[in-house]
This record gives sequence, structure tokens and C-alpha cells, in this order.
Amino acid sequence: MPTGSDKTFPETEPIKVKKGGAVKVRLVNNSKTEDHPMHLHGHFFQVLSKHGKALEGSLIVKDTLLQIPTPEINRSSIKK
Repeated sequence: MPTGSDKTFPETEPIKVKKGGAVKVRLVNNSKTEDHPMHLHGHFFQVLSKHGKALEGSLIVKDTLLQIPTPEINRSSIKK
């Protein structure tokens, strides 16, 4: 999972979120050719944008998102 320092898992520190809090994350697949299922262990998340464009209407709630290789990002909000 990318962080503010652009490090990726497993070279990252855990993100600490208080109960009832929320955090926004960017999900990026830097692979050139392979789709990759992205998930955050033990959490559901709302998808806020897809391919760099904000989603309209009801937000999508997922536990896993298939991320295609792309420089674009999906922004997600996770509520603890």
C-alpha cells in the first residue's frame, strides 16, 4: 500500500486509525502486464474514484478490488 513517502508494502509502517476514524488510501498497480487483486486485511472500503475520475451516485463498498495495470489510481476510504 503506498504511503505519503511512496513506499510500498512490506517496507511500510502500519497506519494507526482510531475506532470510528477513516483514512484515504491510493491503490496503484505498477505492474506492466498483470492484474492484481488489492485488499486491506480485515477491512471493507468505499471506492471514491476509478481511473482518476470521481465516482458519482452511491459509493461502492468492497473488500477486494481487481486493479488493472495503470498509472491511474483508485482512491478508497476505509472506516474503522
